[in-house]
Amino acid sequence: MTYEALWKRLTPLYEAGEAKAIARWMLDVRFGLTMADILCNIVPVTVLLRHTYWYDYAVTRIQNIFNLVHE
Repeated sequence: MTYEALWKRLTPLYEAGEAKAIARWMLDVRFGLTMADILCNIVPVTVLLRHTYWYDYAVTRIQNIFNLVHE
């Protein structure tokens, strides 16, 4: 799993710029990673999200927020 794969999964719900911002926000809040950490591959996103549980959890949370905002 890469940062790009994470934000691209959100593109059915959001435009690319918004999807990237949401992915960065999730990685910052959940894992404490800055954009510099992600770009420099300090801790690979793959390591953090290697378990599909975390990936599915993150995407589900984002989809729930989307649904709440657009109700």
